[in-house]
Amino acid sequence: EAPEDLLAVEPSTRRAPAWLSRAARPALLLCLWAAPALLFRSAVARHALAGGAEWMRGHGAAAGVLYAAVYALGALVAAPVALLNAIAGFAYGPLAGVPVAAPAGPFAPGVVHVPARRPPVAPPPQADGARGARLALATRLLARADLKTALLLRASPLVPQNLLTFGLPFTGLGAWRTVIATLFGLLPLT
Repeated sequence: EAPEDLLAVEPSTRRAPAWLSRAARPALLLCLWAAPALLFRSAVARHALAGGAEWMRGHGAAAGVLYAAVYALGALVAAPVALLNAIAGFAYGPLAGVPVAAPAGPFAPGVVHVPARRPPVAPPPQADGARGARLALATRLLARADLKTALLLRASPLVPQNLLTFGLPFTGLGAWRTVIATLFGLLPLT
């Protein structure tokens, strides 16, 4: 038997049961949402965050610019960037930390907005039946998103802010309105 024949794999025609597929999606999303928070519970991550705060105290304005860049990069990779607000407060104190953290929060969704708003290479596949109707409804609702809705979502402590950072670019809301909604919506939480 030739070595190529040993590596050949027949495609499986078996599919997972429908209930398993429906349960796996929310479970996967929950794991993706919780993974960054669990990562930052480790001693290594906490030590790195404390070291970053100490470095920020000694480097003035350059630290603020780097802080905003790290915040934006964290938002792009869905890291729990809200922890960075705590670092700014820890490094500069509660009053001086707000002017550093407040601009970085809206800057990050603005950065995420740019690649997210690029048109897709191929049009998305059309869904049929009930799924197609739900997809069409969600598309219509997202297209009508306004500044007030985004502001209320940003101000809500019940809505995961990382998901909003990724979701708002797919609404009818422009980049500047997303930045404004984030600035004023997150200011009480900063």
